[in-house]
Amino acid sequence: MGNSIVLDPYDVYRLTALRGDTLEHLLEEKKVEWNVVDGQILPNLALGAGADEACGFLDEAGRCRIHAYRPGICRLFPLGRFYENGSFQYFLQIHECKKENRTKVKVKKWIDTPDLKRYEAYISRWHYFLKDIRMAETEAAQNLLAEPCIGTPGGTGDTEEKTVPLR
Repeated sequence: MGNSIVLDPYDVYRLTALRGDTLEHLLEEKKVEWNVVDGQILPNLALGAGADEACGFLDEAGRCRIHAYRPGICRLFPLGRFYENGSFQYFLQIHECKKENRTKVKVKKWIDTPDLKRYEAYISRWHYFLKDIRMAETEAAQNLLAEPCIGTPGGTGDTEEKTVPLR
């Protein structure tokens, strides 16, 4: 699972404004942390280290204490999203949920988010926004690396070797 869950801005809103908390407080309590994800510094829901990897919002029985405000990825599980052509589709991760005798549930009911279509449009825009930033950063880095450096053939400055007398 990893040691954190990436939060989007709406997740942070759920965890702060809707719960009457602040991001600063969640950071102090180590419930949320900043991590670099694909070159972006993003807030993450901190999970325990080692074999435990438990969320800090679980109670002693392993039940979610913030269920009504849980992040989108928690709402989604055991579903996943497959992004393609500016949108996404849901898929069921059949080997991730150990529950026996599963029943069919509509995605809208499972995700339990008001105005699901609007939320889905937001999630798609957020995903492709981050993707566009990564692509722009990669392109800028490639352009920078493609430019000749000072002191190299084709670069600016004198490329002739010079000797400096040693004392």
